[in-house]
Amino acid sequence: MPKAQSHLLRRGRCSKPGRLYLLTTTTHQRKPLFHDFEHARLVVRRRIICTS
Repeated sequence: MPKAQSHLLRRGRCSKPGRLYLLTTTTHQRKPLFHDFEHARLVVRRRIICTS
């Protein structure tokens, strides 16, 4: 099996305070939980609480 190359995705990237970032999320068995906007908002709110 070939070795994962995902670390290459971060090459040349940096974090800057106050900037917006895209967060990609997948669910178990790709179940479409985020068709409901309120479900998506709940995930974002929880992410903000966890990083504060």
